[in-house]
Amino acid sequence: MTDKIAVHGIDSNWLEEHDIHRFSHKAMATVFDILIYHDNYSYALQAATESFAQLDLLEQDLSRFVVNSDISRINQLKPGESTVVGVDSMECLVICQRLQSETNGAFNPTVGKVIDRWKNETESVININENIGNLILDSKSYTVTLIDNPISIDLGGIGKGYALDKLKVTFQEWGIETILINSGRSTFLAVEAPKDETGWPLTISHPSDNSELKRISLNKSAIAGSGIEKGNHIVSPSNYQPVQNRLGAWSVAKTGAEADALSTSFMIMSEREIIDYMNHHPDVGGMVFDEKGSMRKFGTFE
Repeated sequence: MTDKIAVHGIDSNWLEEHDIHRFSHKAMATVFDILIYHDNYSYALQAATESFAQLDLLEQDLSRFVVNSDISRINQLKPGESTVVGVDSMECLVICQRLQSETNGAFNPTVGKVIDRWKNETESVININENIGNLILDSKSYTVTLIDNPISIDLGGIGKGYALDKLKVTFQEWGIETILINSGRSTFLAVEAPKDETGWPLTISHPSDNSELKRISLNKSAIAGSGIEKGNHIVSPSNYQPVQNRLGAWSVAKTGAEADALSTSFMIMSEREIIDYMNHHPDVGGMVFDEKGSMRKFGTFE
């Protein structure tokens, strides 16, 4: 439910020069694009087709809008009740709890109802104690237990990035390493760069006027962007108010899930909090653009 902003992709001439195949598929309310270098188009197509089938299965587990999905069943739990979930849902929830702890609550996938309220300008009952930390996750039995305070999980701020990580594994199982995957052109995950290139060339643009802010060469990492140009879709878990002091934020991390979650978190965290996070996570980078037009870079973005 968070607002993601585009990181400009690669033009068709560059792709043609590097013999890159492009495949697209709609899932999780967006379009996933896969760029593959492989000398056998038919083989690349088969791998892409399998990955798209995997995407559809992930959506059935991770979407709160799918009836009887893992997440929907968790959202229906009453205090003390449990439900069994799949491997992917458990893994994604474990990552969510870790990132919520590491960002001191800036990342919170249980604010979906609050975002709905601001987005649709409707009244709804909000429980300030709602928190994904209220779940006990047993990764051995794949059991999720709600301690107290019924919650409403929305994995929109991490689910698509997690899906990119899963697709990466699928392509590696097919022996395909030179790939760039993106979800909605807001989160990109690169494995190996094309031959004679240091990385996949991407452009970060101004969240309002689309002018170029920075060019990057992405290799063996992920980048994601979040912004507020579409309205009150990013809400601070500390006060349940829409973020107003930042126009956009970007993050670079080793995985798509982390980049996805951190770009949203950096919209909310103070500069001091972001710097502190970087000190404990030296492989992460961040960049924020405030409402006055000031841009700050952190970590590997510097």
